[in-house]
This record gives sequence, structure tokens and C-alpha cells, in this order.
Amino acid sequence: MRRLARLRAVRRCGWPERIQPPSIERIRTELKRAMAQPEIVDKFVQGSLVPAYSAPDVFETQVRSDVERFERLVKAIGIQLQ
Repeated sequence: MRRLARLRAVRRCGWPERIQPPSIERIRTELKRAMAQPEIVDKFVQGSLVPAYSAPDVFETQVRSDVERFERLVKAIGIQLQ
């Protein structure tokens, strides 16, 4: 239960509210620069990952959507934490 409480706390606070805007902009800029380098993209592909870049607000929307979708799935199939 403790682990679940931590996960809920992370979900509630969300990273953009905890990191100052200049830091978010720096992270965004560096990620965008990294994703433009073929050798970085190749490392993702070698790991069977699909590299993608999006703006922080788009990323936040996607993460929130994913969390909601997986919450419904977990409840629907009755997964319990051990």
C-alpha cells in the first residue's frame, strides 16, 4: 500500500508543477537537441524504442491520458498490489 500511495502522490503532483519553468525549458531544449542527433536516435531504435519529442504540455496531456487509461484497465481486470 505504501508503494501505491507514493504512485498516487506522484500522479497528483505531476512534474511540471515541481520544476521551475526555466528548468523545464532547458530540459526541453536539450531533449530536442538530442533527438536531432542520429546516433542518439539509433540507440533508442536499437533498444526497440520509438524516439519522439513533444512539447511539455503535449507530453503532460499524454501522460495523464495514459495514467487514466491504465487505471481503468487495472480496475477492470482486478489487478491487486502485493
